[in-house]
Amino acid sequence: MVEYILTVLVAFVIIYALLKGCNININISVKQEFSLEDRQLLEDLYNEKGDMKDREMDMLETLDGAIREINNIMTGTEEESDG
Repeated sequence: MVEYILTVLVAFVIIYALLKGCNININISVKQEFSLEDRQLLEDLYNEKGDMKDREMDMLETLDGAIREINNIMTGTEEESDG
């Protein structure tokens, strides 16, 4: 019984030493491919909403205008309007 335990222990030590001494690199690469229907859906969504950079510029201009208006209201330099 003692011999069995020692044999198993020695086997584990040898396996541990072998694994510790090895440089193991595992690389997993996934290539995602779209079906024709998915590709068409993505193109339709992209064409419907336009270029993302143009949308981002519009959003930044709107935000800049809102900040200017808030700044004008806070500083009291709001222009009087007839409306």
